[in-house]
Amino acid sequence: MIVVRDSINVPFTVEIRENGEPLNISGASTKSIILEKPNLEKVTLTGSFVNTGVDGLLVGRSSGDDIDQLGAWRFYAYVVTGSYTCYTPPSMFTVVDRII
Repeated sequence: MIVVRDSINVPFTVEIRENGEPLNISGASTKSIILEKPNLEKVTLTGSFVNTGVDGLLVGRSSGDDIDQLGAWRFYAYVVTGSYTCYTPPSMFTVVDRII
C-alpha cells in the first residue's frame, strides 16, 4: 500500500484471527490500530468494527498529522477482550511525498 504524506482519513484495516479463523472481537474493551513510523515512533488510532466485530475486522483512520514521515511504515492491531489480548502481525505501507 502507498499513502501520500499528510493524508487524512486513510483506512487501516486488520483482520484478527486465531488458529487461521476470524476471531469474534465484538466484546472487545480495547480496539486500537498502531502505526509505527520509520523512526519507530508510534501513533495510536482508535479502532472501530468494520461490521459488528464477529468477523474479526477492525479499522482505524488517519487524521491530522498522523502520517508525517516519508518511508516504510508498519501497522497492526491491539485488541483486548475479556479472555483475549493480542497484537496482530504487522502489515507494511510506504509513505511518499505529494506529487504537485
